[in-house]
Amino acid sequence: MKYHFLLFLLLSFSSNSIAQTTLSGYIKDRSEEPIIGAHILLNGQLITLSNSYGYYSIQLKDSLSQLSVTAIGYASFHEEIKSKEEDLQKDINMRPYVKTLEEVEVSATQSDFLYTPSTVDRVSVEEIRNLSPQLLGEVDVLKTIQLLPGIQGGLENTGSFFVRGGDAGQNLILLDDVPVYNTAHLMGFLSAFNPDAIKDVQVWKGGFSAQYAGRLSSVVDIHLKEGNKERVHYQGDIGLLSTKLTVDGPLSQKSSFLLSGRTTPIPLLIRGVQALGGGASGDFHFYDLNFKMNYDLSKKNRVYAAVYTGQDTNAFRTTVERQGKAQEFALKWGNITSSLRWASQLSPILFKNTTAYFSHFKLSTDNEAVIQVPIGDDEFQKITRISKYASGLQDYGIKSVLSYYPSNNHQITGGIKVGGKTYRPNASALIISDSTKDNNFQEKISNMENTLFIENQIQLTKWLSMNVGLHQAMYVAQDTVFLSTQPRVALSLLLAERWSAKFSYNRMVQYDHLLTSPASGMPTDIWVPSDRTLLPEKADQWSGGVFTHWGKGWQWSTEVFYKQMENTIRFQQAFDFLGAFLTYGPDSELLVEGQENWREGVIIGEGKAYGIESSIKKTVGKITGSLAYTYLHSERAYEEVNQGNPYPFKYGRKHDVFLQATYNPNDRFKLNVGWVYRSGIWLTIPTSSYPQYNETDSEYTHPYDPAVVPSSENNFEAPAYHRLDISIQFIKNKSRGRKRVWSIGAYNAYNQKNAFLYEIQDDGIRMTSAFQVMPFVSYQFKI
Repeated sequence: MKYHFLLFLLLSFSSNSIAQTTLSGYIKDRSEEPIIGAHILLNGQLITLSNSYGYYSIQLKDSLSQLSVTAIGYASFHEEIKSKEEDLQKDINMRPYVKTLEEVEVSATQSDFLYTPSTVDRVSVEEIRNLSPQLLGEVDVLKTIQLLPGIQGGLENTGSFFVRGGDAGQNLILLDDVPVYNTAHLMGFLSAFNPDAIKDVQVWKGGFSAQYAGRLSSVVDIHLKEGNKERVHYQGDIGLLSTKLTVDGPLSQKSSFLLSGRTTPIPLLIRGVQALGGGASGDFHFYDLNFKMNYDLSKKNRVYAAVYTGQDTNAFRTTVERQGKAQEFALKWGNITSSLRWASQLSPILFKNTTAYFSHFKLSTDNEAVIQVPIGDDEFQKITRISKYASGLQDYGIKSVLSYYPSNNHQITGGIKVGGKTYRPNASALIISDSTKDNNFQEKISNMENTLFIENQIQLTKWLSMNVGLHQAMYVAQDTVFLSTQPRVALSLLLAERWSAKFSYNRMVQYDHLLTSPASGMPTDIWVPSDRTLLPEKADQWSGGVFTHWGKGWQWSTEVFYKQMENTIRFQQAFDFLGAFLTYGPDSELLVEGQENWREGVIIGEGKAYGIESSIKKTVGKITGSLAYTYLHSERAYEEVNQGNPYPFKYGRKHDVFLQATYNPNDRFKLNVGWVYRSGIWLTIPTSSYPQYNETDSEYTHPYDPAVVPSSENNFEAPAYHRLDISIQFIKNKSRGRKRVWSIGAYNAYNQKNAFLYEIQDDGIRMTSAFQVMPFVSYQFKI
């Protein structure tokens, strides 16, 4: 550790500081929204990028300098700046591009070579609307990032995603710097993030900044809009799955707000499925609400307050008259996050932001069964059995980050976080009306997690840039203390005018574990902490690639990666923890009494993944698009499974292809087409069987049910998945930014019957398709 730290210190203070004028300020759009990642150039050379608050700081060496600012979607800004003895403050408001799209796109692309990490993808709101597969007309940020190279989805239209062969629980999702622990609405059909409220999304697959930690595979950093400071602005969307309304505007000259909400449309889902058969009915609905406001304390100090809340409710009611049986079941899950941030420009070369945050995820179920039990010839007794289950996690803390800009080729960032987590893996109760028996069990675990990081972005020469960092974490569990040192290194090498090579290494450590059910990514998964027996997960990842661009907006990249994972976890046997409770809870006390023993079924192993990612993009012109390909090999190994031999990871799809094109001839019409091809997931199927005596003989079982035996774990690759999505937008632009958009299209346009469920039968595997061709229409307005 000490050698890493000494090397870091040597690099940190290797630059010479010369007295010169500092130019600093904020990059914003016309409505005073900060622009993240704007490129700041001095005399044609890229110096820095604006941070998440739109702040920049550069040094003026000449008496007269040409300042340029470029950002995708905005017209370039150019101005001559005269150097003075005192430091200068200059805030810049960017104008939306009109006919300068090609100039903006090319400039931004040329500037990316030495400053943008190879494994970071920035997804704009426009890309979300163009790339997202529109299930019933809904665009979604998490569905969009599943189309990026190296990122794959789980089962179709479920909320899970897998990055470079990692697990679903190895992805850190941040909403304005606050962790979100469950991102699913409607069992994964939609994510918890309203696209109308999103300003910017960054996706890290490797080469992680030292400020990020806590997950092995990826970081999805989502920033919401701050609110229009010019006028009150309304935006809405009426679709088949959700209805959205967003309002933002000024509260005063120093303050603005954002209020955005979604819910299920009343005609379609308020009563859900009314005819499931056998006297069954259902009720499915969700909502989410974002509120955010900011206030300028001064020109150099601003405070932000934000709250997010969302919840899903799935309820079923069944009645079987001939058996005198009735049952009601409700599953609820949701998130609450809140934060208070303070951004401060301490000096022209020092910028600080401090955040206090709280995040709470909760899952709960209520299952009530009324059963008629015979007690005589014609006598029955009514027994009510109620089973309840709850699981959740609270994450809270305060963190502060300081950025130091000593020169134009040098930036140092450091920070500290102090926080705690309260886990409730399972709390259950069983109440039986015909007895005094009332079983209750609650498990509550409180741990602390404190971190310290520092990183140095330095341009050593005109052709070589380096980012080296260190993240130190201390996790205090109830029975032990874990310390981890996580080095991060990224190098960018300019090979030629339009060619660059980038390399990175990072170590990540994860103290939160996600125990997944067979349908991974569903809200029934539970979070559990590290302890003396359930060790923290670790990963080392190496990656390297080549990047280039040419012509007007053409880009190409190819990257290879290798990831080694330790202490990965799973249930020894396929076991849906909550599903088993819901099935047997009302009729058996055994599962309730054994809730505390969920650890007994957990095993610890290791994993490995490697692959190639390649993409080509065209970002300029009436026709734009991209083609992305990923090859992946991902495996797991556990002593208790498959005789200790490695086996394919269930969601480690070998091949993944995405082809997308957009035709935008004018500002009134847009056509989007996207085609997806993915290799199948890996399943365990039996290769032999033998008769096994079953003492429980009923109408559902046979005394001699066959016992099936697979030859190995995940020994069968399911058929490939593919589909074509089409959407057409008819746009009418009005004065003062007002707009209305009608969208029509189809999900899975050629009606490919992709498998959603797999069922093992005597004659093989039966595959059931859930999402065939699904046309849609939606209406969006902006006033």
